[in-house]
Amino acid sequence: KTLPELANQAISRKMASNPLPAVATLKTLPEQANQAISRKMASNPLPAVATLFLLLLTLITADTDGDLVLDAEGNPLEVDSQYSIQPGPIGFTGGLGRSPLPPTRPSCPLYAIQYPCEVCRGDPVKIIPVDETQNEIRLSSEVQIDSGFSALCRDDGFWRLSLDPIIRQAVVVASGRPNVPRTE
Repeated sequence: KTLPELANQAISRKMASNPLPAVATLKTLPEQANQAISRKMASNPLPAVATLFLLLLTLITADTDGDLVLDAEGNPLEVDSQYSIQPGPIGFTGGLGRSPLPPTRPSCPLYAIQYPCEVCRGDPVKIIPVDETQNEIRLSSEVQIDSGFSALCRDDGFWRLSLDPIIRQAVVVASGRPNVPRTE
């Protein structure tokens, strides 16, 4: 019999044997339902064991390959390898890279920009974990994006956020230094 049928039978028996009004019977209904459920689970422990097994399996596999950052081909990113950053497949857009000249003034730092053509792959960058002991790039981990040394600006090319004084907005500039702690 199913669990609802067992609970209904227990309720019917209690109501037939109890001369008190139905209100008094309702107070003991949860106790009877719990007893019926306990008897049913004791006779068939498979659902509880299966649930426990799936929970443990989920906890064991949660920190494996599921949170690795993948490239366009579905492979995990390799530390110190070069990649092109492409925005999502929406509209007419190109890759990301350093601007040839800063958009607001003719001096450094160079800005990280999106190239305005679909076939432009952008400049190659390296994605490096801030934690030097980490040998994989994982979601939600701090990374440095290195677009390479710039002879024009004489900098290391690590991307960072900076406030542009002319447009008064935060922009990504490619003039940071490696392993500089982030500021909150």
